[in-house]
Amino acid sequence: QSTGSSGINAEYGVHTELPFSYRKLPYCLPTKEINYAENLGEVLHGSRIVNTAYTVNVMQTTPCTKVCEVSLDEKEVNKLIDMIEKDYDVHMILDNLPVARKYSSPDGKIELYHRGHKVGQVYKENVYLYNNFHFKIKYHVGSMQGKFRITGFEVESNSHAGVDSCTQDGTPLLLTKDKPAKVSFSYTVEWEEGTIAWASRWDTYLTSATNSQIHWFSIVNSLIIVLFLSGLLAMIMVRALRRDIAAYNLDEEMDDTYEETGWKLLHGDVMRLPTSVPT
Repeated sequence: QSTGSSGINAEYGVHTELPFSYRKLPYCLPTKEINYAENLGEVLHGSRIVNTAYTVNVMQTTPCTKVCEVSLDEKEVNKLIDMIEKDYDVHMILDNLPVARKYSSPDGKIELYHRGHKVGQVYKENVYLYNNFHFKIKYHVGSMQGKFRITGFEVESNSHAGVDSCTQDGTPLLLTKDKPAKVSFSYTVEWEEGTIAWASRWDTYLTSATNSQIHWFSIVNSLIIVLFLSGLLAMIMVRALRRDIAAYNLDEEMDDTYEETGWKLLHGDVMRLPTSVPT
C-alpha cells in the first residue's frame, strides 16, 4: 500500500477565460507544498500542478474526514460568490486522470462526465459553497494477479453547513455577500472495481465532451498577438535588409564614379609585356 495526495492545476470558468491558481483561493492547503513538473501542453495551457490536502490511501476506503476549517473575510466571500456565479470548476488530478462528476443525458439513457467539480451552486438567487467531497476511485484488475490500475476518478460535491461538514443536518452552506463566514472542508474516498480497461479510461471523457465551450475571445486574442509579432519581425527584417541593400548600392556607385589619379594610373601597365625586346 502507498499513500499519496491528489494533484490540482487550476480553476477555470465557463463564462470567462481567466484561470485562478488553487493556492490563491481560501481552500485547505497541505502542510508541505509540492510543485509537480508539467509537460509542454500543460505549460502552454497555463496549468500549474500542485498537491492538495486530500490524502488517498491505496485500496483503503476513507470515512468522512475533516480537513480544515477556514475563516473567510468579506473579500474572500465575495470572491467565491463571483466564481460560483461564473461557473468555475476545480480541476483535480489522480494518476494523471482528471476528476469528473457524473451526470445523465436529458433523456436519462446515457451517463456523461464533466471534468472538474463546481466551486458551488446558485439556486433561487442564493449562492451555496461546496465543502464536502465524495471521491470515487475506480480500478481495473489486470491479467497479473494482485496488479491493478486506476481507470476512473469521480467526485460528488455537497454543501454542508455547520462546524463539522461531516455531520450534516440537511442545511447547505449559504454565502452572503459582504458577510464573513466559517467553512469546514471534508472528504471521503471510496474504491470501486470497474470493467473499463486502463487503455480505454479516457474514452468516457472524450465521449462526454458535449458541454465544452470555445473561448472565442482567447482565440482572437492569440491570433492578434501572433499577427502583431509577425508584423513586428517582418518590419525589423525589412529595415535591416533595406539598410544593407542601400549600403551595397552605394558602394557600387562609388566604384563607378571613382577616378584613379597619380601612380594608380600605371597599375594596368606594370605587368604589360613590352612590344620589343631591347638588345
